[in-house]
Amino acid sequence: MARACPTNRNFYDLVDSIHDWAESDVNKNFFNDAYEAAFKMIETEFHGMSIKTLEHNPELSAGQVGSFKARLRELTQNIRNGSLETKWAETWWRPATGFAAKDPVVGKLLKDMQRSGFHFRANEMRDTTLFHSILEELKTEAGRRSGKYFKGRSWKQAQDKLDALDVEYRQSITDFQNRVPGADDELIRIKNDMDELVQNSELKVFDDLLYLVEGKKTKDGDKVIYDAGIPKLLQDKFLEIKKSDPSRAQRIEEGKAKLEIKPNDLLKLTLENGDSITEHPALKKSLQSYITMMDGLYDTLRGGVRKILKSRQLKMEHAGHDTKKIKATLESLESKLMPKYEQGYFPHYTRDLNASFMDGLMSKVEELQASTTYDESIKTRSVDDILDDMKNYADGHVTGRAEDYDYSKNFVNSVGNYISDVNRFNFAAFMDAHIVDSLTKVEKIYKAKGDAGEYARSITSYIEEMHRAVNGDNDISRNTRAMMKSLLGFEFISKLGFNPRGAARNFTQRLLDYVHWGPVQVGKAKKYLEAMTFETGDHELYIEKALRESGLLFQSTSPEFTQSGLDAPANIFKTRVWNDADGKWEMVKETTMEKVAKGVQAVAGTQIITGLHRGAENLNRAHTFKIAFAQMHKWLSNGAVQKQMLDDRSKTDYGKKLLAEGKGDSILTTAQYEAEIRRQSKNYAINMVIMNHFDYGDYAKNKASRTKMGRFMLQFQHYSFEFFEKNLKILREAKHDVATGNLLNSLNFFVGKDSNAHGLEKAYRMSLLYFMVPAVVSQIFGVNANNLVEHDTIERMKQWFTYFTSEDDDEVDAAFFGKGPILGTVGGPLLSDIIDIGVMTDLVSLDEDSILTLISGLEANDPSTSTEVGRKIKILNTFLGRAYERHYPSIRGGQIGFALQQEFGFYPTAKARKAKREERQASKRTGLHGGGALPTAVEMALSRMEQEGQKV
Repeated sequence: MARACPTNRNFYDLVDSIHDWAESDVNKNFFNDAYEAAFKMIETEFHGMSIKTLEHNPELSAGQVGSFKARLRELTQNIRNGSLETKWAETWWRPATGFAAKDPVVGKLLKDMQRSGFHFRANEMRDTTLFHSILEELKTEAGRRSGKYFKGRSWKQAQDKLDALDVEYRQSITDFQNRVPGADDELIRIKNDMDELVQNSELKVFDDLLYLVEGKKTKDGDKVIYDAGIPKLLQDKFLEIKKSDPSRAQRIEEGKAKLEIKPNDLLKLTLENGDSITEHPALKKSLQSYITMMDGLYDTLRGGVRKILKSRQLKMEHAGHDTKKIKATLESLESKLMPKYEQGYFPHYTRDLNASFMDGLMSKVEELQASTTYDESIKTRSVDDILDDMKNYADGHVTGRAEDYDYSKNFVNSVGNYISDVNRFNFAAFMDAHIVDSLTKVEKIYKAKGDAGEYARSITSYIEEMHRAVNGDNDISRNTRAMMKSLLGFEFISKLGFNPRGAARNFTQRLLDYVHWGPVQVGKAKKYLEAMTFETGDHELYIEKALRESGLLFQSTSPEFTQSGLDAPANIFKTRVWNDADGKWEMVKETTMEKVAKGVQAVAGTQIITGLHRGAENLNRAHTFKIAFAQMHKWLSNGAVQKQMLDDRSKTDYGKKLLAEGKGDSILTTAQYEAEIRRQSKNYAINMVIMNHFDYGDYAKNKASRTKMGRFMLQFQHYSFEFFEKNLKILREAKHDVATGNLLNSLNFFVGKDSNAHGLEKAYRMSLLYFMVPAVVSQIFGVNANNLVEHDTIERMKQWFTYFTSEDDDEVDAAFFGKGPILGTVGGPLLSDIIDIGVMTDLVSLDEDSILTLISGLEANDPSTSTEVGRKIKILNTFLGRAYERHYPSIRGGQIGFALQQEFGFYPTAKARKAKREERQASKRTGLHGGGALPTAVEMALSRMEQEGQKV
C-alpha cells in the first residue's frame, strides 16, 4: 500500500493500522478485498472524507485514529459472530450509528440513500416551484383577457368542474377498455363537455399554451411540416444546423444530442389568433418556465432509467452473465427518451400519460427489484422478460404528435401528476440501484464461505430491510395509510407546527456546531469564507444555492414533516389496476380518507404552520454548511493537494494524451483545481449538515419507529434517538483520546490552546454549553434555562431516575409533565390526545385505581389549573392553548414580558419558587392552617393563578 507524505503524523499510524489489519491471516480468510472495506469504513467514520482527503487533514487526532482502529476490530469480531448486531439493537438502533458505522457496505448504502433522498426533495421542489410560477403567470394572462376576449366561469369554478369531468373521463376510459356498452358514447360526451368548458372559461389560456407547445402541422406526402409553435422553431433550427454542421445534425437525428430553445427564440412565436407572443408577456414567461421544467423532468426521467439498467448491468457482469441484452435495452431506451428534432420534447400533455407511465415502466421496476433479491419466494420472471417489457414501455410512453392524438384539457392535473410521477420514479430507481449495488458490493468484499458467508447473509438481510423501509409497507391498505398520515399530520399541526417555543428550541440545535468545532474555529471559518470570492459575489447566495440544489434547504415544509413524503410504495400511484378475480380493469379513485389526508398535509405544510420551524432549521443548516465548507476548503488549499491532483490526472488516459501532445499545462488548470476543491468542500459540508441536523427519512430511522405501532408510539422521537447516539459518538472519541494519553494534554483547551484531543474537547464543550451556561443563567436570573437549552438525553435519564427514586408524587408528576412515564416519554402525543378526548367526552374514566390511570399517569383534571376550553384548545394546538390559558391573562394584566418568558419556557427554578413561596407565606399568613403554610397543592395552584394574571 503506497504511503503518502501527510503533514499530520497520526495519518502514518492510520495507514499502518489499515495495512496490519488487512494483511492479518484472519481477515484474509474473511475478505476478498479487506483494503476496500477499510477505505469504505474511513468514509463512514470521517464524514465522507476519503483516505486521500484525510491525508491532508491537519487536525486528525490520535483519538480519532484510535476510534477507527476499534471500528476495524469490531468488524472482524462481528464477522466471527456471524451477524452485524443483535435483534434488540437491530430493532432500536438507528442505521447510521448501529449499522452504517460498523459495516462498510451498509455505510456506503446509507450515504447513497441520503443523497438520493435529498436529491429527490430538491428536484421535486424545483419542479413544483416552476409549476406554481407557470400557473400564476397563466392566471395573470387569464385575468388580463377576462371580459375582453371571453366571458364565462372563473378560473377556480372552471378548474373544480374540470377536475370532476376528468374523473368521469378516466372512469369512461376504464369502462371502454372493459368493453362496457355505451362507454364510447360516454367518452365523446364528456370530452365535448370538457372542450366546451375550457373554451368558455379562463382556462382557455391552457389551449393557447398547448398550441405554442405542440404547434400546428401540415402534411406534404409522408413529410410533416410544422407551421407554428415550438416544433416550428426546432424544425427551422435543425435545417440551419444541417447546412452548417451535418455531423451534429446526424447526432440529433440519432437521438444523441438535442436542440435547445433559448429565450430569444420564443420572440418569433405567434398565437393561433395571430398575436405576437410579445403582446402577452405573462404567457411568454409561463412558456419559458414550462420549457425549463420539462427539460429538467426529461433529465430526471432519463437519469432514472439509466440508473436502473446500469446497476443491473454491473450486477450481471459480476455474476458472469452476458450483458448484451441489458446494454441493448439501455441504448434503446435512451434513444427513445432522447427527443428527436421533429418532436421537441413536449409529449407530456397526453391524457393517458400517467396511466401508461405507471402501468408500464413502474410495474417493471418493481419486478426488477424482485429479480435481484435473495428471497426466491418473491421473484417473478426472468430479467430478460422484464427488459423486453421495458422496451415496449418506451414505445408507448414517449409518443410523437400523431394526427389523432388526444390531449388532456386538464393541464393542472396531468402536468402536476407527471411531475410527481417522474420524480418518484427517479427516487425509486436510484434507491433500487443503491440496493443492487450494495448487494453486489457484499459479494465483492466478503467471502462466501464460513463465518464471512454467514455474516454476508446477515448484511444482505439488513439491506433488504432498508429496501422495504424505502418502498413502504405494501401490506397496509390505502385507507389505513391515509388515516395514519392524517393522524400524524394532525399531531404535527398540534404539537410542533405554529409553536414559537418549539422553533426556539429547534434553533438551539445550532449549539451542536459549537460542540463539534468550538467558537474559535467557528469564528475563523466565517472570516475565511468572507475572504473568498464567488461567482455571485456573495458567499451567502452560494451557500443558499448549494443547500437548495442538494435538497437540504426546506422551502415548503420542515424536516419533522418530510417523513410523510417518502414512505409510500411506487405502485400505489397507478391510476388503474387489473383485477384478476373479475378479469377487468379497475380505476384507482382517490378515497375519502385520502382526500382528508391530502387536506391535512396541505394545512401542515403551510407557512403559518411550518414557517417558524423551517426558518430556524434553514438558518441552522446554513450555519453548519458555512463552517464545514470553509474548514475543508482551507485544508485543501495548499500546494501538496494541487500536486497530488495533478499527479492523479496525469496517470489517466486523458492526462497521458495531453502529455504526449505537449499540453501538460492543461491537465489541471487553476480554475479546474479550484472547482474540484470547492466540489469536495461542498460534499463535506453536506455530510456535516446531515450529521448535525439529522436525516428524517424512513430509511434513517430504527426498525421500531417504522412499525405500524412505532409510527404512533415513537412519533417525534427520532431527534431523541439521534441526539443520544451523537453523544455516544462524542464519548467514544473522548474515550480513545484518554486511551492514547491525551487526557492531560486536553486540559490545554481551557486556556485557549489546541490540545489535538478533539473527542475530549467536544465533551468539554458539550458540558459547558448544555449544562454550565444554563446553570449560570438560572442562578443569575432565577429561571430554568434548561427548558430552552435542553440536553435531551440527560433530561430523559433524570425523568426515569426521579420515577424510580422519588417518593414525592408531585415531583414524579412534574418530571413527566403530568402524563406519566409512558406517555411522557415514548407514548407519543397522539395517544395522550386520544385519552384527553376520551376523558372530556366521558368515554374514558380515569378512576384513581384504574389500570389506565396507572399506565398513563393521568389523573382527574384540576379546574384550578386548566379550563375545559383550554384543554380543548391544547389538543388543537399547544401554543394556542398556552396563549389562551397563560399568555392572554398575563398580557391583559400588563405582563407582556412575563408572557414571553413563559412561552420560551423560562419558568422560575425550584429554588426561586421556594424563595417566592416563603416570602409570600411570611407576608400573607392568615392563620387558616394554624398559622402554618398552605398545603403544597393549594400553594402551587394559587401561584399558577397569580402568574396567569388571575386574582388570588
